[in-house]
Amino acid sequence: MELVSIIVPVYQVRDYLKECVDSLCVQTYTNLEILLMDDGSDDGSEKLCDELQRRDQRVRTFHLEHVGVSAARNAGIDASRGEWISFVDADDWVAPEFIEVLHHMAVQYKAPISACDYMRTSGGKGSGKCAENILDTGEIYLSSDEMLEQWHGKRKRIETIVCNKLYRRTLLTGEKHCTLFPIETMHEDVCVSHLLIQCAKKIAITERKLYFYRKTPGSRSRKRYTDEMVRQSITDLKTRADFFWQAGYQAAYERLGEGLLLHIIKYRWTFSVKNKRLKQELGALFGNYYPIVKNSGQASAWKMALIKIYALVMNTYHE
Repeated sequence: MELVSIIVPVYQVRDYLKECVDSLCVQTYTNLEILLMDDGSDDGSEKLCDELQRRDQRVRTFHLEHVGVSAARNAGIDASRGEWISFVDADDWVAPEFIEVLHHMAVQYKAPISACDYMRTSGGKGSGKCAENILDTGEIYLSSDEMLEQWHGKRKRIETIVCNKLYRRTLLTGEKHCTLFPIETMHEDVCVSHLLIQCAKKIAITERKLYFYRKTPGSRSRKRYTDEMVRQSITDLKTRADFFWQAGYQAAYERLGEGLLLHIIKYRWTFSVKNKRLKQELGALFGNYYPIVKNSGQASAWKMALIKIYALVMNTYHE
């Protein structure tokens, strides 16, 4: 039975951490190590990490200075000993068969990456909000080219986040590793997921919802972005889109361009960007991608209508 390392970055999640780790300790696949990477917490999470380590010998706790989620994950990779590696966020939880299903698929299809679907919830395991469709059993495997060609399409939910996947260790470590998580970024998953898929050559996917993503008051998606955060976010999204353009995945590039335009609209209208230079940067980028998205014909009617309204109101592109 191969050892699987589960890396859990921990920062100020005292109210959710035990539920997360409990879901890992009851996995039906038992040959695990659970690495709790305490990222300088001071809300009691750091003490709870030590307590959870005492309860189960498979739990290992590491106390770091506050370095951010990417650096915490990278430190976990360095400290891990498993042939396979998975990442779980400390305010989420997983189904009991999460690792067993992913490992079985990876071995069965000889795939260096396996992935499951996930469910968003604002409640806990007992909230009754997470039972829908978790027993769907559809499984497929795709080549990297097939997965990248349909990026941001029918499997948009599954592709980008790293926490719904199991990775062969050699993808993340050693001389031939594909990438580690970048430190100076807003969207670490956006920056690496497609690169890992490209390197893996093959991915196995199940439609079962085995990962439960909890929306908390402190979730990044609920925070207001500063101008610098907006600039970094757009940079991350553009860098990913550029990869697909350079690699020749035209349809995926056009879909990512649509997503980029929608993010620009969100940041201008929701966060009311005030910095003049940043406004100009966003306007220029919108002008570059607008004709690509418009001519592709892939955007839904309501999204294209929103994009056109924004173009007219903000006067960033003239038809």
